[in-house]
Amino acid sequence: MTARYLAEVEREVARIATFLEENDRLTDAWWREPILLMGGYLYVTASDVAADLVRRLAYLDMATPPCTARALVAAELSATIFLEWGGAETTQQALANRLAALLTDPALPNATPPQRAAAGRALARLGDPRDGVGRRGAVPDLAWCAVPGGPFLLGANDDEEGAYDDEKPQHELTLSTFYIARYPITNAQFAPFVEGGGYDNPQWWTTAGWEWRNGAEPDLSSIAEENLRNIYADWFAQRPAARRHEPLYWHDERLNLPNQPVVGVNWYEVMAYCAWLQQQWSVSGQPFAVAGGPVYTLLANRNWQVRLPTEAEWEKAAGWDPATQRKRVYAWGNMWDKTKANVDNNIGQPSAVGIFPAGASACGAMDMTGNVWEWTLSQVEDYPYQNDIQYRLESTKKCTLRGGAWNYVERHARVSCRRRTHPANFSVNAGFRVVVAPVL
Repeated sequence: MTARYLAEVEREVARIATFLEENDRLTDAWWREPILLMGGYLYVTASDVAADLVRRLAYLDMATPPCTARALVAAELSATIFLEWGGAETTQQALANRLAALLTDPALPNATPPQRAAAGRALARLGDPRDGVGRRGAVPDLAWCAVPGGPFLLGANDDEEGAYDDEKPQHELTLSTFYIARYPITNAQFAPFVEGGGYDNPQWWTTAGWEWRNGAEPDLSSIAEENLRNIYADWFAQRPAARRHEPLYWHDERLNLPNQPVVGVNWYEVMAYCAWLQQQWSVSGQPFAVAGGPVYTLLANRNWQVRLPTEAEWEKAAGWDPATQRKRVYAWGNMWDKTKANVDNNIGQPSAVGIFPAGASACGAMDMTGNVWEWTLSQVEDYPYQNDIQYRLESTKKCTLRGGAWNYVERHARVSCRRRTHPANFSVNAGFRVVVAPVL
């Protein structure tokens, strides 16, 4: 009745918009359904009014539209109405650009994680226009952040609360310059590997990985505790050989939006993806853009490769602040703020990448705290490292993941936290990102 009243009695776009913008009705959860129903009713009875209302609520025709939490919610509601009923392609593109601009503005105040997540989902369905989250044809399109070479401190700070023993002692390592993907690999970017037969071509896989792909049971002999070994065995039983031709959650509607990070992939799968990705770029000749810099073609140099970051590279990109010459506790700084990341079940599932710009690391990489755990190239070794070559390509030992995830708490979101797990493990909260870095 409320929706019909607005659509039939108020009718005029300016009157409806003004009413909804008063008294925080746009951000009040009770008003969401009436607003969506009103939009649908208008599309049926007066489609031109509905189209004008969508543009008005999202401020598509304003030269300097507002940048507020209310404006973000209004743009998401407008996008949802549009997606239900359709309209001009120019409006769809304008809505996508509006949502992307709001979500990537670090100055946007007070938008809650659920509001950001809803806007990210709408953006996925409209078509996410941001560089670095999609693909160009059959080739993933990645954006890159430069991490300058030089010394840094690996491991937890001495005064860091909640640090685990395996994060100590903090010690100095020197790394070469490398480039890390601004975002975790998304479903859109992983799709060409699946569609192009990446799971069926042994040239991309390590020996242990290809054996796993073809049905070999994971070697659990390195897990000494029987109960833990049985837990792993029960979990791995959910993924027999017939379910190893794509990520486990590839068809789950909660997890497979194009701009969400791919999940349900293990270390073997992401290693194969990296090998495939290097070949795709070599064939296409596609250069990559480094944030704030020129275009490089380093992959033409045999001394550089696409691969997973080592955990030292990952930690430097996530936490090292060159201005202070000190490691941050979280990607954005030393003070915990769960509104700056998808953590602690504040959204309840993986979210679109890059929608928490205030949580960026010093190098500009997004989502390095929260959203999904990220596989690294490294197997588990005790600190201190003698150098950064702490990995084994055919490892059946536990490998490390970094960064925390959407359902993990503050302690695990610290950039020094090291999660260790079997390379065949897969989960709803683990993905990865890649680097272009010197060949190891």
